[in-house]
Amino acid sequence: MISIPVVDIEAVGLKQSGQPSNEAFRKVASEIHQAFSQIGFVYLVNHGISQEQFSAIFQKSREFFLLPLEVKEKYKRLPNHYDGYLSPDKEILQTGIQKEIKETYGIGSSECIFPSEQDVPGFKETCLDFIDSCVNLCRRFLVVLALSLDLAEDFFLKRHQEITKYKENPSTLRMVYYPPVTSVTDPTTAVRCGEHSDFGTVTFLFQDNVGGLELKTKTGEWISAVPLEEAILVNVGDMLAIWSDGVYPATPHRVLVPKEESKKQCSRSSAAYFVLPDGIVMVEPLNGSNRFPTVNAAEYLANKIKNIISY
Repeated sequence: MISIPVVDIEAVGLKQSGQPSNEAFRKVASEIHQAFSQIGFVYLVNHGISQEQFSAIFQKSREFFLLPLEVKEKYKRLPNHYDGYLSPDKEILQTGIQKEIKETYGIGSSECIFPSEQDVPGFKETCLDFIDSCVNLCRRFLVVLALSLDLAEDFFLKRHQEITKYKENPSTLRMVYYPPVTSVTDPTTAVRCGEHSDFGTVTFLFQDNVGGLELKTKTGEWISAVPLEEAILVNVGDMLAIWSDGVYPATPHRVLVPKEESKKQCSRSSAAYFVLPDGIVMVEPLNGSNRFPTVNAAEYLANKIKNIISY
């Protein structure tokens, strides 16, 4: 059975205070190429984002999502925005699904919507600190990605230059809460998260220990992305799939409602940092293929979002 590869990136991760060597980048790039071309997912270990930061972001996420709905709605996501709160069923990712039993909160930078200090003390500071670490790791990973595809090492860096400027680049930290499933749910019309691929370049996913995420292999088999302690699960998004002409697939993934009653009663949390190109970037296969159409990054994202979210 195919499994998700594990890659140790200590040599290029945040534990390295100086600039990693080209040799270190190339070694990791070779392993990432193998993982992404095989399955489009990889676990990163020894990345340098601390367990304390993991714990802090999950704690603040839980504090927010356990607030009364009328309080959370004060910070609701607005049309044509990617930040703020979405209540259950506002986002339906999969055609034919009627309910997605999850809540989300998105933040891109200090310019975004944040709960007040009275509602969730320390939320803004904790989130911005976590985003800062994600951005720093992302910049190194973009070098790895470029080398993995035999490109100039700054190829992707140039296309994600404004990653800290939310108006120019919509890269977003998105916290997701899956509440306990308290009523009988038809598994053919209700899920925790519908089958989809991500829309950007790559996604850094931080999971709790509950599990439930599944991904679809090239043969159509669904396998579990079992949480690994302190690992980041990284997956290919649509933009990278286009750039690589499908060499790196944007693998579909989902979270179903658990079959076991005991697991239905457990909540699940995750945090995803979605890495997207600058809005002005045009994305096309780098080998000149016409397998994928050329798209504008901002327009592609906006078109995807308008079809899945109701306000």
